[in-house]
Amino acid sequence: MEARAGFRYEDGQLSASGVPLARVLAAVGSAWVYDGDGIAARCAALAGSFDGKWARACYAVKANTNPAIMKRVAAYGLGAEVSSGGELRLALDAGFDPARLVLNGNGKTQDELALAIGSGIGLVSADSPSELTRLDAAAAALGRVQRVLLRVNPDVDPHTHPYIATGLKESKFGMTPIEALSACARAKSYPHLVIAGLHVHIGSQLMELAPLEAALVEALEIVDAGRASGALLDTLDLGGGFGIDYEGVGATFPLEAYAKRVKEAVTGRGLFALVEPGRFIAGAAGALVGRVLDVKRGPARTFVVLDVAMNDLLRPALYDAFHRIVPLAEPRTAAPSFVADVVGPICETGDCLARGRALPPLVPGDGVAILDAGAYGYTMSSNYNGRPRLPEILLEQGEARLVRRGETLADLARLAVDETLGTTRETLASNRVE
Repeated sequence: MEARAGFRYEDGQLSASGVPLARVLAAVGSAWVYDGDGIAARCAALAGSFDGKWARACYAVKANTNPAIMKRVAAYGLGAEVSSGGELRLALDAGFDPARLVLNGNGKTQDELALAIGSGIGLVSADSPSELTRLDAAAAALGRVQRVLLRVNPDVDPHTHPYIATGLKESKFGMTPIEALSACARAKSYPHLVIAGLHVHIGSQLMELAPLEAALVEALEIVDAGRASGALLDTLDLGGGFGIDYEGVGATFPLEAYAKRVKEAVTGRGLFALVEPGRFIAGAAGALVGRVLDVKRGPARTFVVLDVAMNDLLRPALYDAFHRIVPLAEPRTAAPSFVADVVGPICETGDCLARGRALPPLVPGDGVAILDAGAYGYTMSSNYNGRPRLPEILLEQGEARLVRRGETLADLARLAVDETLGTTRETLASNRVE
């Protein structure tokens, strides 16, 4: 039995980058573990497929914001896509070139716009016509001219979970094509902006080319029409959404075929392309490691109770997402399986990590790993039910490195105060992103 993407059984122990995960569990308890060698392989593949001459891959920071991981991604020359002032600050601190950053999102504050423009960010993706006006004012206040993309909603169905489908007409993101073309025609109305191109992102966890190709065709038509209206469009940001094989059936995202298709499309038009993978880099390279607390056999269902929960990994409760759950010790080939719900100790019926799952024999004290959890795992975790967030461990070339300490019970009240709230701007400024 073998887990993919660097997590495999070696000498009977589930390991990654040459490190048995049982060693991590014994040393620090439940934790997030990351296969650094796997992250490096994905970054190298992206840097090779989008080589910087006609296109660049920009890491979608929201997937995993651990500074150690971000520094390793930046070392491959990738850019970064950020969706807040906080993510922008993390990207800059990790060493990403500001000129290779894109600020995205549908609700940017004036402070975030000022931070981005002041940092020398390469591109800001404008989500609406009114945001263009606010962007122009922010750039004027700083005496800058800012390159912007127009986020366009192409109404393409990505055939993914509704929560992560972002390019349908009912989605909250982006402008209509008509609004984008109107902005292109009025480009001179924004003296402190350069409308540099379009931004299209239709959704996440895509495994087939058809939706991406449909979005590409739609985007190219808008580029051609925008240029005809006088806008000097030179950049096409195609977003991310590259999927991973959560079910472990050997499915792969057709990276090389997609890169070839994009290259053919953009080089003929003199465009520079951007793509924004996040899950593709971090997802399969991460696992959540925990212990079995109880095997509870009820009258209707059997429950395997873990010491990790929905506050650690929210995706199953939020999206009904599937993650493989495997023991740290390799099961015997002929070991009988049993069917159970895998749950955590949080006071919510929704705290379920897997339903009706066939599992090998498990007893209290056994270590397990929830695979493909490196994206949208720690970044979506919380302190719900008064649970400290877990440590993060990076595994590389046979070594385990602590790259974020776990919280303690004392940390739960670390930011608590009892002060009279000031009313002046200076007093409140300490709570803003700087």
